[in-house]
Amino acid sequence: MKKILTWLFTYIVLIGDLTAQTTRPVEGLSDERELTYVFQHATLVADAQTVIKDAVIIIKKDKIIQVGAGIPIPADAIVYDLKGRYVYPSFIESYSGYGLPENKEKREGGRRERGPVSENPLPGALNWNMAIHPEYDAVSFFNPDAKQAEELR
Repeated sequence: MKKILTWLFTYIVLIGDLTAQTTRPVEGLSDERELTYVFQHATLVADAQTVIKDAVIIIKKDKIIQVGAGIPIPADAIVYDLKGRYVYPSFIESYSGYGLPENKEKREGGRRERGPVSENPLPGALNWNMAIHPEYDAVSFFNPDAKQAEELR
């Protein structure tokens, strides 16, 4: 009887733990969907010697699955046609301010002068984390600079 009760208790605890809901928001970007993206008809410059014309790039769950020409496209994929465009390998510099106006906030020792914001001072439905600004439309402020772009390349 004691073994049955121990097994039952363990089973309930494990199942309860596995099916528990997340009560805290995920910090950072998160997407539970396993979407497949296909970029086709692009000219892919893999390196200085390798150029693939009419390339197909398959990405699933934030990972590149397959790259090449004439690759079959999965039925559930979201397909983007990049005809006439080039794809280059690169890193995304998340701290780059390329093309955006300079931030005017004064910083002391790399930190902002103001303290943390715990209450939302803006009206509307914004992110729970005040460091994330979904209301900021970077595209409307973007101004490409050919000289700076050449330096980054």
